[in-house]
Amino acid sequence: MIGTDTYSDKAWEITNRADVVFITTPDTAIADACREISRHRGFKKSAVVLHCSGSLPSTILASAGGNDIHAGSLHPLQSFASLKTDRNPFRDIIAAVEGDAIAAEIARSIATDLGAACLDIKTEAKALYHASAVVASNYLVSAESMAKKLDIKITEIPDWNCCGASISYAEAGELPRLAMNARNFALAEQHLPGQDIVATCAACWLGSRESKERLEHNSVLMQDTNKALAEAGLNLKVIPEVRHMVEVLIEDLGYEELAKPIMKPLDGMKFAGYVGCQTNRPFGIHGESFENPMYLDKLIETTGAKAMTNYEQKVTCCGGALAFSEPDKAQAQIKDIIEAAYDSGAEMLVTPCPLCQANTEVYQGQINKKYGTKFQMPVLYYSQLLTLAYGGTAKEAGLDGNVIRARKLEEFAGK
Repeated sequence: MIGTDTYSDKAWEITNRADVVFITTPDTAIADACREISRHRGFKKSAVVLHCSGSLPSTILASAGGNDIHAGSLHPLQSFASLKTDRNPFRDIIAAVEGDAIAAEIARSIATDLGAACLDIKTEAKALYHASAVVASNYLVSAESMAKKLDIKITEIPDWNCCGASISYAEAGELPRLAMNARNFALAEQHLPGQDIVATCAACWLGSRESKERLEHNSVLMQDTNKALAEAGLNLKVIPEVRHMVEVLIEDLGYEELAKPIMKPLDGMKFAGYVGCQTNRPFGIHGESFENPMYLDKLIETTGAKAMTNYEQKVTCCGGALAFSEPDKAQAQIKDIIEAAYDSGAEMLVTPCPLCQANTEVYQGQINKKYGTKFQMPVLYYSQLLTLAYGGTAKEAGLDGNVIRARKLEEFAGK
């Protein structure tokens, strides 16, 4: 209990003395933890009870409703990879607040004192907030900044939906996965006829490309998919081209054109280009080797930085969703990926894949604890490097969204 020397393995023996209680268990355990504390009458009269989930509303604390309890949630829109940090991790981040008036007021006060900016949301909008937070990553921020510098116009597909990715492979079967991607195709053709679909996410690109191939070469699947789309008032006739953003950069612009807007070369910085598997197999980037693709190294060198071409793990899979289902296996693989980057002489890792970025960055702390390593390698997107080289600010490059802060790049951006 903060402010005292009181400890107990029974939560209710502590919470019954607290004016403000934070339940910070995993999301799936919040309601049960609250219910158990309440069953033991562990909340004092008029206490404020808060949880920190980004997706769940304060209503899951309903079991604490007796004794004039005030329920709310306070969600810092930031990932925390380690307890050790050289700065206040709450400074200048956004903290989402919802709940009853008194709980929300206390949550705002705590967040403000920590240095965060508060975002008030309605309880019924919590799921929408969570979905928005998933999309509004530092990758999106930097990709939009990069596109603006290159005069590339990106138009969002109206009412687009998730590509399905691993969830549809594991549970839903082929037709629902195809229908999900086909809905995006139909909406794109309806609202943005003649335009290519461009994905920044490797999984979205791969899933959409595969769906396009399947539908264009199997009339039965196309017929079944259109039956599903008809339920939403849609019909798919022409499937747009599906491309990854790096394809647009390399094939439509080229390395020489990408170099022209550079104002601040990243001289002296060393990066390992981690391509991963999804932008490499089975489709790959046109003209590139599956075993040793060089496009990411060339993008790095376009910014004026040094690409560590001796990096040996550039096409190794990061483990993908195995990070959740088989964490030991995935983390052993991630360890090899990071270790090889250090061995190559790199200071930072660069990738075109959001899942590769997340896995190789977020799990370094757990890997250090498990293996006794001292990894602290920033993992960036190619779009962040290009944005900075084009004279963009640290905020425009989304550097504040990295879990392991790229201090060298932050200092560079501030010059």
